[in-house]
Amino acid sequence: MYIFKTPAGTWAFRIDVGTDPRTGKRRQKSRQGFQRKKDAEAAARELQTQIQRQSYVMDSPLTFAQFTKDWMERYRLTVKESTYKARIPDVNALLSQFGKVPIQKIDLRTYQSAITELSKHYAISTLRLIHNSAQMIFKDARRYEIIAKDPTEFARLPKAPDSIGVKLPTYLDREQLEEFLEATKASRPEQDYTMFLLLAYTGLRIGEAMALTWEDVDFSAGQITVNKTLFYSAGKYKLTTPKTRRSNRVLDVPAVVLSALKSHKREQAGARLAAGSHWHKPENYIFTTPTDPGRATNRSYWREHIKAVLKLCPDLPFIHPHSFRHTHASLLAEAGVSLEEIVDRLGHTADGVTRKIYLHVTKGRRKQVAEQFARFMGQ
Repeated sequence: MYIFKTPAGTWAFRIDVGTDPRTGKRRQKSRQGFQRKKDAEAAARELQTQIQRQSYVMDSPLTFAQFTKDWMERYRLTVKESTYKARIPDVNALLSQFGKVPIQKIDLRTYQSAITELSKHYAISTLRLIHNSAQMIFKDARRYEIIAKDPTEFARLPKAPDSIGVKLPTYLDREQLEEFLEATKASRPEQDYTMFLLLAYTGLRIGEAMALTWEDVDFSAGQITVNKTLFYSAGKYKLTTPKTRRSNRVLDVPAVVLSALKSHKREQAGARLAAGSHWHKPENYIFTTPTDPGRATNRSYWREHIKAVLKLCPDLPFIHPHSFRHTHASLLAEAGVSLEEIVDRLGHTADGVTRKIYLHVTKGRRKQVAEQFARFMGQ
């Protein structure tokens, strides 16, 4: 601690505040303008106490985005490339909340508000991954003495919704699905039948299906790779990563779906040839809009096409694109597939909706199991 008098006649101090952990250089803090020497000494001692309690950090203009960029570069050197890439969507979610905010300005209240906002757009399982990324980033900022407190330390994540009380979503049973698909095949464009068949037989989210390109289909292996989705944001659709980390998956596809896809590919080849230079490139989407050849479709496009089929099937319940995902889950449960296998195929965790569908569909089978056990015991 060095106390001295300035040329202006006031008192000042200069004190060592440690070493910069990134550069190894000595760091000092000085203040001036004190009218009395003992005031400068008292301020210096207070600052020393803060340093000893590890509650002092040098002022830094670094934004969260700037620090996170450096952190990501360091993180990339410590993990596999696949792990690094899997972390990117979680970090992007954090950047959307306070990318330009100075990192020293992010306190518990700011961070908690960001988590609350993100919970409106992400599943609780994904929110946990985002929170984990934030913990790693702020811990590193604390280690580098850029922040005095970690804002994630006492933050609380929203409680996962209880499956009890979750309203059972609309889905089609096997006979209803057959009726819907038959009506589609008889009255709608070939592309509609292929899309609805694909959704019902794979459980893909509509955004995942719309984002599929022909490169994602391995006809010889009978598989589809799901690694992207079309996401609506700021008035337009954007290609982005799937909803959750588990959504990146490779699906085995039934032969009937592969056959429909092959037929659709031939149909599309003819349409592409007819459109010539007007065909939009280079995305190579499987499902395209007729009004803008080669462009991907959107959700409203498929909602309207579903409504058109439902007009021909008045006895069927009202459904939307996501209903096919619930339909797939219910049919898998009816076929005897376990809940763990179902959620793995759907590419998510066992949320309340999926669990409730499973319990509802398998209720009869559970009763049969109980009766079978009773018979075995001679009762």
